[in-house]
Amino acid sequence: MIVNANDSTLHLPRILCLHGGGTNARIFRMQCRVLERMLRPHFRLVFAEATLPARPGPDVTSVYKDYGPFKAWLRVRPEDPAEDAHNIVRKIEDSLAAARLADDCRGATGDWVGLLGFSQGAHLAAGILATQQELRRRNEDDEVWPAFRFAVLLAGRGPLRWLRPDLPMPRGFVDAAQCTTGGEPLVAVDLLQDNRLQTPTVHVHGLADPGLELHRRLLYQYCDTRMAALIEWGGNHRVPIKIRDAASVVEQILSVAQQTGVLDGSLVRLDILYAIQGLFEVTYHLATCLETRIMIVPTPEMTTTPEIAIVGGGIVGLVLAAGLTRRGVQVKLYEQARNFREIGAGIGFTKNTVGCMEKINPAVVTALRSGGAVNVSLDQQDPKSYLRWIDGYGQQREDDPMYQKPLLKLDAGVKGWETVRRDQFLEDLVKVIPEGVVHLRKRLETIDDNENAEKVYLNFTDGTRAEADAVIACDGIKSRARQLLLGQDNPASYPQYTHKVAYRALIPMDKVVAAIGEYKTFRQHMHVGPNAHLIHYPVNTNTIGATVVVSDPNDWPQDKPTTARASRKEVSEALAGWCTPVRNLVELFPEELDQWALFDLFEYPVPKYNKGRVCLMGDAAHASSPHHGAGASFGIEDALCMSTLMSELIMDLREHRTSKATALRTAFETYDKILGAFATSSNSQSGLTRISGESMNLATNKIKSVNGNDGVSVGYGTNKA
Repeated sequence: MIVNANDSTLHLPRILCLHGGGTNARIFRMQCRVLERMLRPHFRLVFAEATLPARPGPDVTSVYKDYGPFKAWLRVRPEDPAEDAHNIVRKIEDSLAAARLADDCRGATGDWVGLLGFSQGAHLAAGILATQQELRRRNEDDEVWPAFRFAVLLAGRGPLRWLRPDLPMPRGFVDAAQCTTGGEPLVAVDLLQDNRLQTPTVHVHGLADPGLELHRRLLYQYCDTRMAALIEWGGNHRVPIKIRDAASVVEQILSVAQQTGVLDGSLVRLDILYAIQGLFEVTYHLATCLETRIMIVPTPEMTTTPEIAIVGGGIVGLVLAAGLTRRGVQVKLYEQARNFREIGAGIGFTKNTVGCMEKINPAVVTALRSGGAVNVSLDQQDPKSYLRWIDGYGQQREDDPMYQKPLLKLDAGVKGWETVRRDQFLEDLVKVIPEGVVHLRKRLETIDDNENAEKVYLNFTDGTRAEADAVIACDGIKSRARQLLLGQDNPASYPQYTHKVAYRALIPMDKVVAAIGEYKTFRQHMHVGPNAHLIHYPVNTNTIGATVVVSDPNDWPQDKPTTARASRKEVSEALAGWCTPVRNLVELFPEELDQWALFDLFEYPVPKYNKGRVCLMGDAAHASSPHHGAGASFGIEDALCMSTLMSELIMDLREHRTSKATALRTAFETYDKILGAFATSSNSQSGLTRISGESMNLATNKIKSVNGNDGVSVGYGTNKA
C-alpha cells in the first residue's frame, strides 16, 4: 500500500467520477479542477477510466488532443465494434472496481457515497442509481456497486440504462448495448411513472449546450423532481470552471450531502463559499428551483424585490409563478381547489408561444415536453404543422364512406403547433414551482388596495387574510378579481354564454385509427357541419384528444355550474346524419361524460386590465371561445410581458429610482397598454369562432381574408383529408 501521509482527504467520503465519451480520467480530472478544489474540505474525488476505445469530439481535441488514448463507457455510434450488454456491463464493473481498489491502495478509507458524471458519464451514473433502485425494489442483492446516496449529473441525458443484463429489464429502461447517439428512443411517459429515479440528484446544464433539451428531459421525464436540484448556467457542453458557476454546483452538492446524511450539517462550511463569492464579487443564485430539496441562500437584494400574490393555479398562473420566481420575485400563489386539476382533453401551443415559454423559464418548455407534447401532425415526411378543416357532414362518395371533402388548410410552419394532455402538462408544471409558493383551498372573497397602505390585502372565504405588494389575478373565465376590479354591476365583470356546449374525450390512438383511418388520426382535423363541429389531434404518442362542440339555443344562467353530466347518446344525437368517420369517432367517447358550457368575454370586453396594484391575466382578462387556437397562448404572452416588466422593476428598485408601490402601479399601467393593443385584435378574430355551423362556408372565406393568401390551401384534392 502506498500512502501519502500529507493527503488530508484520505478519510473523507468519496465520490466516484465518470468522464464523458471520447475522453478519459486524466482529462476529466483537469476539467473538474475547480470543483475538486472547492469540494476538498468535504469529499475525496476519485476518477475512473472507461475501457472502450472512442473518437474524441472537437471540444476535446481543441484542448486535450495530446492527452489520449480516448475512451467511452458505452458504444457511441452504430459503426463502433459490436458488444453485447453482458460484455459492456462487465467492462464497466471492472473499470469502476479497479478505480475503487486503486484508491484503497493509496490509503483512502472514506465511504463511497456519490457519483459525479459528465455527459456519457452522467448517463451512466443515472443508470447505476436506477439499477440499484430497481434491485432494492425486487429485494435482490447488489454485490457490485457501493450504496451510493446521491449523484451529480452534468449534461446527462436519458433514457435510464439497465445494468443487470442477467435480470429482466424494467419498463422504460434500455439495455447497455444500445448506442448513445442516433436519437433517444421514444419511451411513453406512463411507462416511467413507477421507475423514475428517486435517489437524490443534482442536475447541471449549460444554457448554451446544444443538447440542453435532452439534459432537461433526463430530469423531468426520468427523475423524481421532488428529489432533484437543478442548476443552469450560461456555458455550453462542458464542466463549469469559473468560480461563480462552480460555487452554485458545490453549494448544491453540499446541500444534498447534508440532506442524505453524508455530511453533518455542522461540517458543511458554507462560509468558505461565501468568502469565495465575496472575493470574486459573485451574486449567488439558482437559475431554477424545483419542488422541495432546494436551499436558496438569501441575498440582500431580496429586500428590494416585490412580493406578488397570484390568484389562480391554472396553466397561466403557474407559468407566471415560474417566470417570476426565476427572476427573484417573492411569490405566493393561491388556488381555490383542493389540488391542481385541468379541464379538457388536450391543449395546443403555437411555436411563438413555446418561444415565449422559453423566455419566461426554460423549465416550462421542459415540463411541456416531458408531459408528452407532440407536433400536431405526426407526419414523418413533412415537419410542418397544418390546421385542417374538412366537411364532417356531407356524404361525398358512396363507394368510399371514409372520404371527406377538404375545405381549408392552414400552414403553421415547421413544428408550428405542439399539443399535449392538459392534465399531464399541469402535473409537470407544478414541479417547476419552488416549495412554499403554492397555497391550496384559498377562494378569494375581497381585495383591499388602499392607496396609502404599504400592502395589498387578500381576504379569503375561509376567514384568512394574506398580504402582498401587488396582486395578479389568473382566476379564469369566472374571475372573482374581475368583478372586484370592474364592479358588480358592470356587464364586463361576467362572461357571456356563447350558446355552445363541448364534450371532450381522450381516446387511445389505435382505436381512432380503426375508426377514421391512419392519416386523419395522426393529424389535426376540424370536422364541420350544421350547428356543430368536431376537432381532434394527438396529445401524446398514443392518445388522441377529441372535442365535439354543439350549438345550444337555450340560455345558461350565470349562477349555474359550467359543467353538467351528459351521455354519449346526446353527442350521437347531435351528430346524427353526419358522415361515417365522425359517427365512428363519437362511438369511442365514454358512455358518460361531462358537458361544458362555453363562455367568453366577446360581447363585453374588459375595458381595463389593472387598477392600482391589482391586474388581470389570462382568461380573467380576455377569455376567448374555442377554437381560435390561442386562448392559453395569449395568457402565456401575458406572463412573458409581466415577467419582463418585473425584471425592469427590480432593477429600478435596486437603484432606488422609485418606491415599490409606485413602481408596481407603473408596471401594471404599462402592462395594460401593451395587453390592450393585442387583446383588441384577438377579440375581433376570435369572434369568427362564434359563428353557427350553417355559416361555415362564409367563415372559410372570412378566415382566408383575415390570414391573407399565405399558408391557405382550399380544396386540396386527395382523399387524404
